Amino acid sequence: MLGDEDIRARISSQDIAISNFEEESLTPVGYDLRIGEKGFSWKKLQELIIGKGNPLRIEPHDTVVIETYESVRLSKNIGGTLHAMATLTLRRGLSHVSTTVDPGWTGKLLIALHNNLDTPVELNFKDIFCTICFYQLLSEARKDVGRPPNRKDIWDELLDKARDERDRLEKDRRREDEKQKRQKVFLASSRVGLFLLILAVGLISPYVIEPPQAAILMAALTAAVVLLPDVLKS
Repeated sequence: MLGDEDIRARISSQDIAISNFEEESLTPVGYDLRIGEKGFSWKKLQELIIGKGNPLRIEPHDTVVIETYESVRLSKNIGGTLHAMATLTLRRGLSHVSTTVDPGWTGKLLIALHNNLDTPVELNFKDIFCTICFYQLLSEARKDVGRPPNRKDIWDELLDKARDERDRLEKDRRREDEKQKRQKVFLASSRVGLFLLILAVGLISPYVIEPPQAAILMAALTAAVVLLPDVLKS
């Protein structure tokens, strides 16, 4: 594992490169990475835009994917691991982070955090949220990373899921609109039919049934017209 002086030396030798490097983010055993400009909510299936005055809001029991503010480049002699920060896991109820960064990696990193609480957690743009530790390999790695920079493949997949979810919600909205339209047409035609029936009963009933029974029938039909919308909704 590389300490802070070792990391500085590897930066000088270009075995490690960190964009937007901040000296205060360098730790005795690594470098604290910050929250970047975008994230993804698995609960909402939605891309999250993060910025100054627009914090990242992690809903209860939601898992979010966060892109780091920094971009990291490693030579084939250096590997890395990512670790959660105690302030976020112990004090704010967020999940642990544990993954590797392969030798030869180039780009920003995608980190998943889960909110274990029943209340939302907010993190601000450029807040530190995980630490990358660096390791010197005994021999240079021969295998290529085999993944696109910035994990564009994963991000594109997440955006596809977000688009599919938007399409599904739009289809559901359209189906609901059509259902409401059909109900309105049926309600209007039913009211017209009942009105005509009341009119017919009013004209015919004096000749076929006694007045008290006719009045009761008229009242029942009128009540049916009034109660019809509630009956259809139920």
